[in-house]
Amino acid sequence: MAGMNPWRASLVTTLFLLAFSFGSRAAPDALDPSFGVGGRTSTNFSTRTSLSAAHGAVLQPDGKIVVAGSQGGSNPSGFSVARLLPNGSPDASFNSSGQASVFFGQYSGASAVALQTDGKIVAAGGRGFGPDNVVALARFLPGGALDTSFNGTGSLTTQVGNSDATAIAVAIQPDGKIVVATSSTGIPALIRYQADGALDTTFGGGGTGIVPLSSGIYPWGLALQPNGMIVVVGDVVSSSTFKFALARFTANGTPDAGFNGTGVVLTGFEGGYDQARAVAIQPDGRIVAAGRVRAGSVFHFGVVRYHVDGSLDPDFGVGGKVTTAIGPRSDTPRAVTVLPDGR
Repeated sequence: MAGMNPWRASLVTTLFLLAFSFGSRAAPDALDPSFGVGGRTSTNFSTRTSLSAAHGAVLQPDGKIVVAGSQGGSNPSGFSVARLLPNGSPDASFNSSGQASVFFGQYSGASAVALQTDGKIVAAGGRGFGPDNVVALARFLPGGALDTSFNGTGSLTTQVGNSDATAIAVAIQPDGKIVVATSSTGIPALIRYQADGALDTTFGGGGTGIVPLSSGIYPWGLALQPNGMIVVVGDVVSSSTFKFALARFTANGTPDAGFNGTGVVLTGFEGGYDQARAVAIQPDGRIVAAGRVRAGSVFHFGVVRYHVDGSLDPDFGVGGKVTTAIGPRSDTPRAVTVLPDGR
């Protein structure tokens, strides 16, 4: 379905992981019984269908959890956002029901979500099919209503070249500008919007606000450094193998030549099929990328840490890399964060 993340995680699984991650009173290896029922909760995004799917989540400063995704099974489907109280129950103060939706007239879905400092919620994804698929964004007020100061309606769509495109990741700059990483069958790109939803024509120097990602990078994750630099992670085919790919851009959208000399860093593991899925920035500026790496016939978690200049950090794992088998089957991490204590 257009506009959805390729992995299409289930809402129940996502909230199960949220319960495990955010619970602070339970033992490190136990579900938090104060969250939902036995540490789990689930939410159906629509009364019309049971095909809800969550693709992104963010934790508010007050402990409330915002989850964004899609409601499928009918046309039109739409972006959906739910907000949960810290105990996992729906937040009735959010649109009176704990959830809100926006429809773009065709199949659509949110792939990522970000929280502004003023409490507004930005959901990003796509709308449409094949070559008609376009990047779609919606912004909600803290109370759950669409924010009409955003493009006049609370939502917008953006065509990227002549190819289908979907927003994969979204981040909010301190000045309120919105940065989106997009996938495409053509050239993946970064897009930056003004706080009111207008394209930021100063971004990238081309006057469009859209910066193509070079070197064949397929993006999956996005992070902003405190100095305004933009880091994108994903994968790229190099010498017939897949490798972790990191690209860093300056605040104005140009490749950062101080990052590995080219603005792009490629990292391979031994299995030859490695795909970065998420990125986080440590307080000291070092970059942590997580993804899946091939180990024989299955995939394991792979984590890499880089210095600020893009070089591998030898103090992390073996030569900057760590591989972890979670179970006997293939495993793929979808998100990464750095805890206050550095873990």
